[in-house]
Amino acid sequence: MLRRSVGQHMKPFLHAFSPGVRPSEKGMLYRNSYMNAHAQVASIPNTHRTFRERTIFTMLLVPEQVLITFMVVVTGCVAAAVLFRQQPFSTNMNKDRWLSGGMNPHEQYERNATMSQIFEMHKEAIDNTRAELTRPEVFSAPTGYHSPSGVYNP
Repeated sequence: MLRRSVGQHMKPFLHAFSPGVRPSEKGMLYRNSYMNAHAQVASIPNTHRTFRERTIFTMLLVPEQVLITFMVVVTGCVAAAVLFRQQPFSTNMNKDRWLSGGMNPHEQYERNATMSQIFEMHKEAIDNTRAELTRPEVFSAPTGYHSPSGVYNP
């Protein structure tokens, strides 16, 4: 009664998602009726089950459904915590600081001073470019064009 099962002769523990062993290996002298209930119902195709058999099959899956639901909820919470850990503005950063890239006022003034120095250095080049730009020919009407309003005469 207490011998070990050979692999090919292993009797299934007749429950929805668990592998099986002999009842004696589980410390039981006999199987309870609920252990065979799944085997009695699972082998019947879903379309051939009666309402009572379908109810039995569903109720036997409830523990697994609870476990899988718990695992999905925990996984979702972990994923949300990882993905939304850096929030746009929360207790450690208000909205104004978030909009300014997380810089404190001193860093903002330093950045502005640096940018004004850069603009001063490039001011002559910018002004010279503006002077060099001429009006492209595309913006003026071609020669020989007569504008009815008189606004677009060449």
